[in-house]
Amino acid sequence: MEPPTDSTPAPAYISDSECGERLTFRQDEEKALSIPLKYLLALIPTKTANTYTLVYRTGPEGGVTRSAIANPPTEVIKRYRIPTDAPAHLQKPVSVVISPYSGLGRAELYFSALLAPVLEFYSVDYSKHIVTSPTAIKTITNGLPEGVSTVIILSGDTLVFELLNELPSTKRPALVLIPVGTGNGLASSLCKAQPPDDLIGSAFHTFLHGISHPLPGFAVKFSPGARLLEEAVPDQGLRGTVVTSWGFHASLVADASTPEIRSPGTEKFQIAAKQNLTPPLHAYRGTISIVRPGSTVWEEIEDTNGEGHFYLVVTGVSNFEPAFTISPAANGMDGVLRIIYFGVGDVEGAEGVMGVMKAAYDGGKHVSVPGVRYQTVDGVKIHVREAEEKWRRICVDGAVVTLEKDGWLEINKHDGWADIVYKSRFDD
Repeated sequence: MEPPTDSTPAPAYISDSECGERLTFRQDEEKALSIPLKYLLALIPTKTANTYTLVYRTGPEGGVTRSAIANPPTEVIKRYRIPTDAPAHLQKPVSVVISPYSGLGRAELYFSALLAPVLEFYSVDYSKHIVTSPTAIKTITNGLPEGVSTVIILSGDTLVFELLNELPSTKRPALVLIPVGTGNGLASSLCKAQPPDDLIGSAFHTFLHGISHPLPGFAVKFSPGARLLEEAVPDQGLRGTVVTSWGFHASLVADASTPEIRSPGTEKFQIAAKQNLTPPLHAYRGTISIVRPGSTVWEEIEDTNGEGHFYLVVTGVSNFEPAFTISPAANGMDGVLRIIYFGVGDVEGAEGVMGVMKAAYDGGKHVSVPGVRYQTVDGVKIHVREAEEKWRRICVDGAVVTLEKDGWLEINKHDGWADIVYKSRFDD
């Protein structure tokens, strides 16, 4: 069935197909569009009655565009029309921060096609910042108003990390995440996307309907001489919300950031993982200690049969990617830290490591794999004893810190430094 072709605007309709429900409508006299409902993002009213701007993804890889539509079906209006009244976080001073090189480089496209029309509809007076230099974030945080404000971030986790680490104590913004990075761990954990490839849609729904909640995190202190890129780590340490790691995870993140591997999307991590799984597995040497919730006693985690450590992740979120569930018991908002750990002796070589990782992609079943340690902690200490610098690299929310010889770090949970726009019912 084709839409009507007369000169009056043709009513759109919903049809069934092998690919699921689709919205079909005539864009102009010569062209009709048929879009899967799962790709729709927003329906924005125009000044003309019964006409809207429809914003939708162009495919599973995350492109976005918009089109005029007249007389959409009632079901589409109910599900995708943006609210008449602006959400509370858009009634405060608003800053938009864009990282143009995050992920597949589509942050500016999502701003112009999706976010800008919504802000215009609500008559929001906002400031726009494009992050193109290492000093840009400090300039942005210095320019935020004192007290409360809203910062809309089109990026991945690293820009959130950079912003929190430059944020003065007198300012506590509410963060809104439009996740266009590679992993998007924070957004993946807070905006449970169903299906996993609809993270943008889930995050945009949160942007329209969520309210501000405190965003918990963790503080990381380092031994003297620790370096973040080529600069010394600040004396106060670093602030994070997603992950601190040492071992395999930290090494592949660090290697994926090198010019030799750097590429858009997740391919760089796959390349780095293969490099770090070339037999024999590196046995990471050092001392790991944890303190359990409510305790002050540090307990050492011993590697199996003295064969060395391999994988250590400390996190408060559930996901590192929409489909990669690293900590299935976490909800990202309760301030609880958990450790995921296994040593070289706990797995059967590279195949064993890949088996654990595949189980993480299967709803977080890796935490039940024999040899994998998964427990709640209030703090973790790591004293690294590696001669080569490449094995002394630490990952904090995607940033790479390199320790001096015999260097150490300590991770402790923290109530957080900012708020985040989250779903309106905390217990849903």
